[in-house]
Amino acid sequence: MATPKDTEIPKQYNIDQSVLNKAKADKYFMVMTLPESLRGSKAKERSNSKVDFDALQMSVTGSPVPDIIVPALELPYQGQSVKISTHSRQVYENVFVSFKIDNLYRNWWVIYSWLDLLNNERESYYNKEGIGEHEAWEAMKDYTATFTIFGLDEYGNKVIRFDYEGCFPVSLQSPKYDDKNPEDIESQFEFAFTFFSATLI
Repeated sequence: MATPKDTEIPKQYNIDQSVLNKAKADKYFMVMTLPESLRGSKAKERSNSKVDFDALQMSVTGSPVPDIIVPALELPYQGQSVKISTHSRQVYENVFVSFKIDNLYRNWWVIYSWLDLLNNERESYYNKEGIGEHEAWEAMKDYTATFTIFGLDEYGNKVIRFDYEGCFPVSLQSPKYDDKNPEDIESQFEFAFTFFSATLI
């Protein structure tokens, strides 16, 4: 027979709230550490050459968590098959995130500048301005960075942390604006990465 202690809800899951109080638009908060090659001086004036801050923070929407696949392998044995793990991890698919453009277009422009570093608009080659510090064989250090996305609960508290290493943008969507819609201007960007980890907070 179950005792009250057996049915007790663990403290970390015992949240006093209405069961209907679960609607929240901002489920994820993103912190993008910028590569050294994009960072400039901390001047107050706006600049079109380098970014005047080291990291970019913004609320994002979408599905920022990649599929994690460690496939199985079938081994035939006496008319049947046994499945075993391959002990190998498949390459992660790129992640798409949507975000609201700030009133100075700074977050959109940072991603645009990053892509322009990877392939210059007019000259069509990497690092036209020569702002990287490393040779070509280790140039990834000049254009990759670490991204962190925090999963938020309905009260805005951070409950899980997703870390992405070796990140760089792949595409940037044009700003979506409608004169008939009073909502904030939104955009979307896609980024590639090499390593992923998830940590409960």
